[in-house]
Amino acid sequence: MEIKDLKSIWKRTIEKQSVDNHFDKAEMLSAIHKKSSLAISKIKRRIEIQLIVFSLGALFLIASPIIFNDTLHTTMTLTIVFMISYLVLLVTVIAIVYKKMKDYQKYSDDLKTRITQISKMFKKTLSIGFYMDTIGLTLIGIWFFQDKIFELKFESSAITYTTLIVGALLIFFAAFLLVKKIQYAKYGKHVTMLDECLNELNSVQMA
Repeated sequence: MEIKDLKSIWKRTIEKQSVDNHFDKAEMLSAIHKKSSLAISKIKRRIEIQLIVFSLGALFLIASPIIFNDTLHTTMTLTIVFMISYLVLLVTVIAIVYKKMKDYQKYSDDLKTRITQISKMFKKTLSIGFYMDTIGLTLIGIWFFQDKIFELKFESSAITYTTLIVGALLIFFAAFLLVKKIQYAKYGKHVTMLDECLNELNSVQMA
């Protein structure tokens, strides 16, 4: 069932209530349950994709010293070690979140408690992931940027390091905006849908 179908159910229920003053609580709760389940399933599907992509990326980087043994230099090797550590950490965090979401869905009988727990946990995870991704992208950008800066060979080291600092700040700002935009595109509407479910559930329970 798609989002438009769920909205249609909710609209029909509200219209029915306004026309004949009849409050079908069971139908409203069913619509909210379906809507929240759809949002959670979409989030879980994206998490599964991330787990696969990051795991494959980590495996490739682990194998890269063997594949590119003759061409790797010390700096590149250190970068690979950093990226492997970063991806392993990401996969671990994502796997924990995914398991907790499944547990909440499986063992939480109360709909409101389930939605609240999953929403809070996922928002906290998004916040952690946001800063991890921003810092990771910034460090990678600085690593590429510094080689270009030092190749320019400025007249004084002060100019070199000032340029590097300004460049690092610009990279951080760009990474901040990029990660924020990507996160919202991937998860924004699903998180909003969970918040809407909580508000609708509160309205139904208070009526």
